[in-house]
Amino acid sequence: MRVLAIPDIHLKHEIFGRAEKILESGQADFAVQLGDMFDDWDMQFAIAFYQRTAERAIEFHKKFPNTLWCMGNHDFGYYKLEYGRRETGHSKMMEQEMEKLLQEMRGAGIHQEIVYVVGQVIFSHAGVMDEWVERQKHLVTYPADGFVGIGDMLRLANHTSPDELWLENSPIWARPGRAQHGEGLWWPERYMQVVGHTPMEDIIFDNNLLSTDVFSTYSNGAPIGNSRFAIVDTEKQSWEYANEE
Repeated sequence: MRVLAIPDIHLKHEIFGRAEKILESGQADFAVQLGDMFDDWDMQFAIAFYQRTAERAIEFHKKFPNTLWCMGNHDFGYYKLEYGRRETGHSKMMEQEMEKLLQEMRGAGIHQEIVYVVGQVIFSHAGVMDEWVERQKHLVTYPADGFVGIGDMLRLANHTSPDELWLENSPIWARPGRAQHGEGLWWPERYMQVVGHTPMEDIIFDNNLLSTDVFSTYSNGAPIGNSRFAIVDTEKQSWEYANEE
């Protein structure tokens, strides 16, 4: 499989249009969106951007129904309002509208999971860390020496509690090693991981970790990264830039 990785949107709904053209060109079989569709600098009152981002996500999913959607730390705060945890940029004013928008997204078939596995590649917003998986294993009384396979990891990650997801090394919060070099990843010798979350100047592949968040901006709106897309080969565990010419 060749998968188009769509990193953090952060209300830049025009990203979906670029991704559509890449898929229509046949460069990838389907897409994985890596979470953080909502919130951005000084956008707490920009209701039209939240609405348009949800609309474009729905349009994209109807056009490409095999798209997989990851949960980001910014998205999480709107799904779990009763939990009371808010990421920087969370819009209190938008909470009622977001409940409606998320319901519409779910009705269109968009289900944001914490972790997906396609072939030999793990997709998540921030990365699956070994110490976090070990903690989950002990919380659900796995044997001390019990091996956690890929199916077990998916169950642990996708069905854990809000408290466990809000830990700094969880799959919606982790920043794997200094300069995102992948230290502490779960089973890196077997699985490549593809993440967004941490803004980068360029897509970086190091220690079997592909960091793709090159669409984020500084608070003044200036781009941090080069705004390019990665296409991932899920069997060869390799990647290349998408061609947008």
